[in-house]
Amino acid sequence: MSNQIRSLTEAEVAFFREHGWLHVPGLAAPSFIARLAAKVAVLRGAASAPAMAPETVASYTRSGRVAGSDPDFAAAVRSPVMAENAARLLPGHPALRLRLDSLIVRDPVTSPADPPMFHQDLAWMPMDRSRMLTVWLALAEVRAADGGLWFVDRSHVYGNLGRTWVRPNDDLRNQHAWLAELGLSPPLDFAPGDATIHHSLTVHGVDENRGAAPRIALAWTYFDAATLYTGAPHEEIDRLNLEPGRPFEHAEFPLVDAEPALPRQNSERIST
Repeated sequence: MSNQIRSLTEAEVAFFREHGWLHVPGLAAPSFIARLAAKVAVLRGAASAPAMAPETVASYTRSGRVAGSDPDFAAAVRSPVMAENAARLLPGHPALRLRLDSLIVRDPVTSPADPPMFHQDLAWMPMDRSRMLTVWLALAEVRAADGGLWFVDRSHVYGNLGRTWVRPNDDLRNQHAWLAELGLSPPLDFAPGDATIHHSLTVHGVDENRGAAPRIALAWTYFDAATLYTGAPHEEIDRLNLEPGRPFEHAEFPLVDAEPALPRQNSERIST
């Protein structure tokens, strides 16, 4: 399972720190992605596929914590090379914990698509610091023309801008009209194995899938292991009975080991 994830280049690290997001061509090896995609196909065809239940819209399904039940998904989520990449992206190169891993599927929509709801990941989290980022790894082709991911460029430098999904038209770009001055990331096309990484304070949104095939990705989140639990309400975390003011020392937030690896060829390309 070695060498399935490549190291980020110094140029990619610098781009992330400046812009708050990063498009990573060829993050994962093609043969590895093909194996993951084949397992997703089996899961989607199985009547007993775990946790593949509809959520906010009929075209969206999410299966949580797949890494805990499959060694191939675990090889991506627990990759020491990817953990080292994430540590390099955050100030101080911190030790890291995993927050969540999910298999995310967006089927094509048959009705007019709603616009993306722009938000920040940190706003709902009971954490005392923002040193958190999310990896979104494409397991199938994603064409920007069919809808995709958008990031408000350099928005991570403006702190916590508040929660979304609590009022009508609650998109962060509606709450903060000045965000339009920052501009968006360019349209991003993904081959299987390409990825994005974004900071927990980066304002971002996701289009509905207007293509002909399912949009399938594996996503997971790292955060600074020194982060303290604030005790603020959170549906997933409340049940864990964590102690406010203490680190997230729980089996659901395991520490991840990091080790550098050599980049594969053509890893100098970045999106601008």
